Amino acid sequence: MNQADVAEWTTANLVVAYAKYVGWIDRGEDNWETFAWEALFIRDDLAERWEQLTEAERETVRSADEMLVANHTRMAESILPAPVRHPPSAWWWFLDLGPDVRDTEVLRGRLRVLGELE
Repeated sequence: MNQADVAEWTTANLVVAYAKYVGWIDRGEDNWETFAWEALFIRDDLAERWEQLTEAERETVRSADEMLVANHTRMAESILPAPVRHPPSAWWWFLDLGPDVRDTEVLRGRLRVLGELE
């Protein structure tokens, strides 16, 4: 799968894939790291399409987000930080900085301390 493929997926397909991949991260399935990368890229697309999601789809994403945050240590030990920095609004790329990075001010503060944000 690549970014071009994901861009053509329906929002419903993205939501299902994101929840499934995050579940695999949570269970530590074989090759979960590959699916973790996919989950992060899919989450980017979901953020861009947020207004198109139904309330039920948003709730599924929020639930998967909670599970992803609960696995912040696993993510930090294996695949994060990402080789390319993302905007602070994409908090899922910053789970290596702690489980509370969904709070933009917390994340911005940590990035300032690291010298990655003015």
